[in-house]
Amino acid sequence: MRNFVLLFASILMLASCSNDDLVVEEALVTKDALLTKKGVQDTDITSKSGFKVSICHKDAGDIVVSESALATHQAHGDAVDEDGDGFYDIDNPCSETDSNDNFYSEDNTGPVIGDFHAGGIVFYVADAPTDLDGDGDLDTGLVCAIEDQKSGGIVWYNPSLGWNETGATGIAIGTGSANTMTIIASQGATETSYAAGLARAYGGGGFNDWFLPSKNEVHEMYFNIAAINTTAIANDGVAFEENYYWSSSEISFYEVWRQDFWNGYDNADDSQDGVNKGYFSRVRAVRAF
Repeated sequence: MRNFVLLFASILMLASCSNDDLVVEEALVTKDALLTKKGVQDTDITSKSGFKVSICHKDAGDIVVSESALATHQAHGDAVDEDGDGFYDIDNPCSETDSNDNFYSEDNTGPVIGDFHAGGIVFYVADAPTDLDGDGDLDTGLVCAIEDQKSGGIVWYNPSLGWNETGATGIAIGTGSANTMTIIASQGATETSYAAGLARAYGGGGFNDWFLPSKNEVHEMYFNIAAINTTAIANDGVAFEENYYWSSSEISFYEVWRQDFWNGYDNADDSQDGVNKGYFSRVRAVRAF
């Protein structure tokens, strides 16, 4: 009888150890191991109870933590692979390059200034994901078209409607789309006889959300003109003309901001001026990505 009890106890211990081992093994499955399993790439692994999550600790480098500790580490500014794609979601010291969880290339970098991307050429990358076109979604940056939308330029206001004050007064990066919508609401949605309508009608890359850049957005394009021109030409586009380009930023009933693309000015105050809406200037549409 004693031998039977010992045997039964041994069996129970083995079963218990086996189950514990399974629990430990399951708990220690990391992000990298999960990504080798079919279908996990499109799953948010941080929502899986029992799994541990890989993070980039701002002081300790790569570590693995339990899901229950995730919120604390995020609050401390540690980087986390939130969507299980194998890359951290914020800038971090565990990589030689910065991370952004909206998109990745295999070397853990996203598009940079001068890249051909999202239907155009990257000329601005935000420090952190932000809504740059007012659609409620977070964006990474802005691209411009690979060519002007009209050779020889165009007026800013709709000639068929005459002069008016549209209220499109935003000048900051991230206000160009709102300006464009405001202008079109005032000047006509289907017209391409004026700058904002022409920009909106551009369909480069198959996208229909192009807009006329704001004062600061068009200056970013000017500031990165060399990189933009190189990429434009390499992708069957056209370099910027040594001429003036419209912004969507209105100053008054009869004036708006435009950008000088030929005199080599370094700052916006010197390279931009307010001019009559009836002048002819060029249009280079932009969109957020």
